[in-house]
Amino acid sequence: IARNVLATRAALGIDDVTSVPVNFGSLSTSDVESDIDPIRNADAGAEIRAVTDEIGVPVVVGAVLSGTRAPDGTLVRGPRNTAIVWVPGVGPTGTYTKRHILPFGEYIPLRPVARAVSPLVDRVTDFEPGTGSGVLPAGPVRLGVVTCYEVVFDDAVRDAVRGGADLLTVPTNN
Repeated sequence: IARNVLATRAALGIDDVTSVPVNFGSLSTSDVESDIDPIRNADAGAEIRAVTDEIGVPVVVGAVLSGTRAPDGTLVRGPRNTAIVWVPGVGPTGTYTKRHILPFGEYIPLRPVARAVSPLVDRVTDFEPGTGSGVLPAGPVRLGVVTCYEVVFDDAVRDAVRGGADLLTVPTNN
């Protein structure tokens, strides 16, 4: 991955910061589509750290942060679709969690109606939306992060610009 990122940066003349797809954890650890929390999964975190250190500039990594359940199984905090800034030699320094989550992709709207159509709907855990402007310091720039589907919402882009973003990035795995 580092070799590909370095080649792309060289071809585009980018020297200060790099952004990678939403599911970097899944790209770095297997060919299977899965979301790995690089904060909780030491192997995924180590791979991201190694790539970031080799690249030598801050990297914006897309990840799904795991949810948390109480001992009785009750959901305390849902999973989050999150952009993480990894700084070489330091690790994660800032996060932005997607505010506008995707219906049927990241949460089930009208769950009682959906349950009448399929009892399997309760196997889906709703993601938790984030808050904030989406502005992340990443080395010499302040990035405005608008994740995937969220780009269709004017307020997400406007808040990042008004929050002081120097550059907008739209991480997606589409």
